[in-house]
Amino acid sequence: MIDELGLYDTIFTDPSTIIDFKPEQALWRPSYHSLYDIMSTESDLLVKEILLGDEEQEYIAWNLANFTPWIDAPTPQASNPKGKTPLHVAVLAAREGYKAPNKLCDIIGASVRNADEILRLKDAFIAKQKSKQQVQQHDLTTRDVIGMAIRRWGTTWRNQAVFALLVEISRSTKDQQGRRSIFSLNHTS
Repeated sequence: MIDELGLYDTIFTDPSTIIDFKPEQALWRPSYHSLYDIMSTESDLLVKEILLGDEEQEYIAWNLANFTPWIDAPTPQASNPKGKTPLHVAVLAAREGYKAPNKLCDIIGASVRNADEILRLKDAFIAKQKSKQQVQQHDLTTRDVIGMAIRRWGTTWRNQAVFALLVEISRSTKDQQGRRSIFSLNHTS
């Protein structure tokens, strides 16, 4: 209903600050349609079971889907080189736009921050699988590299993987209604 009524800018933006970035709302529709398909499809239970294990994870996933249009927003820089990095505009939009709790804001921030790295690792893994090459030294697909990346992402790595998945789907969707078959997820690169 939010999409149909054109309320995205009203709900998912920070009303207290003016920024030069406007989120690309075309990325939102494929994101929430794909998440709905993942949650309602019986044929791909593995994705649902691993990444969306319970109601809390589903709640977080719906919130993450709302912020896929913010993925390309510029990352704020600290004014002081030794200072704390300011919050990403997506986090500010969640915190000030609809008063998301701190835990959810932290997950949104980590998801936006790590999405590109998660997608790079996924692309490297798929390329390795397609080429059938042997594991090389300094390979992104080795167990230790992936394990350390997951450790670096923290306990919310599953949520961050869902966000990265939704971002990739949103960026690659060509359908005007913003849908992409969940069955094609297993075969995309």
